[in-house]
Amino acid sequence: MDSPLKEQFAFAFIDCQGFADFDTAKVLLTIAERICQAVNVPEPDRNAFQKDTFYAFDQFLDGVEAALQNRKLALMFDEYEYIEYKVKDGSLSPQIFNKLRSLMQHRDRKLAFIFVGTHRLTELTEDYWSFLFNIALYHEIGLLSIEAARQLVVEPVAG
Repeated sequence: MDSPLKEQFAFAFIDCQGFADFDTAKVLLTIAERICQAVNVPEPDRNAFQKDTFYAFDQFLDGVEAALQNRKLALMFDEYEYIEYKVKDGSLSPQIFNKLRSLMQHRDRKLAFIFVGTHRLTELTEDYWSFLFNIALYHEIGLLSIEAARQLVVEPVAG
């Protein structure tokens, strides 16, 4: 039986820790490939991503939005703080933050963002992450109770 969430959303899991030796084009191409796993759309054009990364990503998302029909795409970024690490080491363009903000503002009918990590957003460089403070909902999730953890293991999808 499908859950009501699967009727409303497609979920793309993005492990930012895997971006170790990636540049901006490869990061956005990897995100696009994860989206392809979640939504039935053609693979992105690798050459287009190398030529004009941000434009190619936007063009790819246009096709994704059409394929979603009445659903939304939830982009789930695990270990999101690695994005900042990559910007600080110079291998990822700081414009990635502007792109994420733009997507949140202008594609919000079809895209949702979930950032999960071990650091609080307020512990990271405010210059990079201020886009989240202004337009996103922020929920800190603490430890589960023993009963809640047991339920999660025994009945992972119930409710």
